Amino acid sequence: MTREHSHFLHLSLQVLGKNRGRRSSSPFFCPLSCPAKAQGTLCSCFSPPDSLAHCESKDSPGEGRQMYHEPLDSHPSTPQPEGKILSAREAKPRTLTEPAVEEGTMAPRKAWAVAGGMGVVLVVAIVLAVSLTQSRSSQPGCESCRPDGDMMDYLLSNGHISHKDGLLVTWYHAANSRSEMEAALSSDVMVLEADVNVEGLNTDNETGVPIMAHPPAIYSNNTLEHWLEAVLTRSIKGIKLDFKSIQAVGPSLDLLRKQTEDGKVQRPVWINADILNGPNVPIPIAVNATRFLSLVQEKYPDATLSVGWTTLYSPFTPNSTYTQDMIEKMHSLVEALPQKVTFPVWAVMARAAWSHFSWLLSQSERYSLTLWQSASDPVTVDDLLYIRKHSATHQIYYDLFEPILSQFKQLARERSGSSRG
Repeated sequence: MTREHSHFLHLSLQVLGKNRGRRSSSPFFCPLSCPAKAQGTLCSCFSPPDSLAHCESKDSPGEGRQMYHEPLDSHPSTPQPEGKILSAREAKPRTLTEPAVEEGTMAPRKAWAVAGGMGVVLVVAIVLAVSLTQSRSSQPGCESCRPDGDMMDYLLSNGHISHKDGLLVTWYHAANSRSEMEAALSSDVMVLEADVNVEGLNTDNETGVPIMAHPPAIYSNNTLEHWLEAVLTRSIKGIKLDFKSIQAVGPSLDLLRKQTEDGKVQRPVWINADILNGPNVPIPIAVNATRFLSLVQEKYPDATLSVGWTTLYSPFTPNSTYTQDMIEKMHSLVEALPQKVTFPVWAVMARAAWSHFSWLLSQSERYSLTLWQSASDPVTVDDLLYIRKHSATHQIYYDLFEPILSQFKQLARERSGSSRG
């Protein structure tokens, strides 16, 4: 039991102790000393031996019928027959010469001993339940070792990064097939990104089973269930699941919830989907935003949301970039949600829209950006350095390819060192 649990138990027992000697309407403390409760009476109790147990009948308030149990040492007690419980109407006021305990009632000390014992059992049960819940949600002493934990805090806690800087985080793309998954697990990357689809999607062979595949692929030798089992039991890597169809979201979140309830998901989980149409996309192809966000809130709210825009980019044709309207619309969808939110942004278009993204980051401390790159993007190191200069290091993740990534890291270190000097 942790120090927090011990403190909780201590406080709970104090509460029980303080309730002795106070009048209470709780049936927990006086069903045995107020037998008329079965007849619809209101019970209010005092703690013996220095006070009285008092029951009043709801059925006949005008008669003012009351039954008093005085301290046991006021009068000698006599053995009572078992099995008979007096109602409030049967009970009558008695004089000081009458026996201390009415026939068929339980002695106050015995009643309070039973009630007190039940209280202790209840407190211990609550403490154990809290302990089990906390042990399933995170590792002891690691607040970020949970599905909704901060990714940088998690990587910092297990020694993968030295400080909170998104440039230090490394990624593995499309760890979908079993061979790619094995390669990812054998690598030293920190976060695994994989794509989730539905087997046989939109065909007669659609099964509803979540598989690891990037469209247009609708078949795979790897299911999400097998992928999770392998990643969770053989690594401590962070997880990012990218959903390409709304049909895959519900059953996938059910699997995640089951693994989490079994105590297996002790690391951050990102749930990703492109839920709004973005730059240069002529037709609507985004995952339905309302359904996606609703499913996450319903089935697996303890995760980080990674929500972005569908985008197209061609180096051979004119391209537009993200607009303020696109950014504000996304903000309006997630501003009231409780989760941390990271917004995937195509790096090649980020600098041209930086004023919009700077505004977005200023709206909530829960927000971050994940700059991602396609292998053939003409993104420049200068663009990346500009973004880094105008943001906090913990606000931006950089999911980039070589050689851009190494060049960027080198120049970023040099500029950081010169600025400190």
